[in-house]
Amino acid sequence: MRNVSYELEAFDSDDDTPSATTPLATLDMGLVFERQTRFGDSNWLQTLEPRLYYFYSDYEEQNNNPDFDTKALKFSYSQLFRDTRFTGHDRLDDANQVSVGVTSRFINDGEGREVLTMSVGQIFYFDDRRVQLNARDDDEIVSNSQIATDIQYQPTDRLWLTNTLLWDSRQDYLQEGGIGMQYQASNKSLYNLGYRFNREAASNLGFGRRDVSQADASMVLPISERWTTFARYRYDVEENRSIDDVFGLQYEDCCWMVRLLYQRSFQDEFVEVIEDDTLMPDELTSNIVVERDYAFILEFELKGLGSLGNKAQKLLEENILGYEDLD
Repeated sequence: MRNVSYELEAFDSDDDTPSATTPLATLDMGLVFERQTRFGDSNWLQTLEPRLYYFYSDYEEQNNNPDFDTKALKFSYSQLFRDTRFTGHDRLDDANQVSVGVTSRFINDGEGREVLTMSVGQIFYFDDRRVQLNARDDDEIVSNSQIATDIQYQPTDRLWLTNTLLWDSRQDYLQEGGIGMQYQASNKSLYNLGYRFNREAASNLGFGRRDVSQADASMVLPISERWTTFARYRYDVEENRSIDDVFGLQYEDCCWMVRLLYQRSFQDEFVEVIEDDTLMPDELTSNIVVERDYAFILEFELKGLGSLGNKAQKLLEENILGYEDLD
């Protein structure tokens, strides 16, 4: 059972205590098959792990409830086995669906390291999803999801390679994909490279679609015993412009640490006021205006006593994959 309720002031509605309650049920079943095999000079354990996940959540109309921060979760293989398709708590989604997936792992017997993991799966919907964030979202009235794949390859203890794909079986084309590489060196340096594309992705405005093609690079690089540099650069290939830039410098000794970060990013997109009522929704995307945000963040920490602010730490964790795992 899920419930959300509010006590609101100055809310533009006759009901200042709206609520919603929906019952839900899940059934998660899986099997693990194992076999010993040999490649080259190494012994390996290979697994085959089929999984079936049924999810039901009743529908309740919530159009008059406030929506402060709900967003749709990005679809991927892991989304097949979640009990919601939204972030936040303001919308309780309805569902009547079954997910089918299979994973295979290759584990090196000598090292105990999971070298290769491959997964593929799909959701089959028995009913249309009636709780929507965007009235134009046709993806909620289809009988099946895209086919999602996820591949993770770790050839060494310090190198990771990933690949994700979404295949639209209804229109028979590759809708979305991404590749990534992460390398952690012995001197506590960290390097990330990535690229992703999405054909006809929905815009942030809820109407219009455009192709997305983005490259991403980030790093943590110690330049001496006490000094470390940080950087993250994300580039929009379609729009020929940077999306996010983060650069920083850190000094650390036995008793204290100071960080200085610079960030340049885009604000949320918005639309200019348009007098021409004849424009169609897809044509409105040409009238989108984008502005940049600029920020400097200074953080000072006395070890063992605490820090003055933690925005710099959070910014690094959000922008540099693997930063929180560095010793």
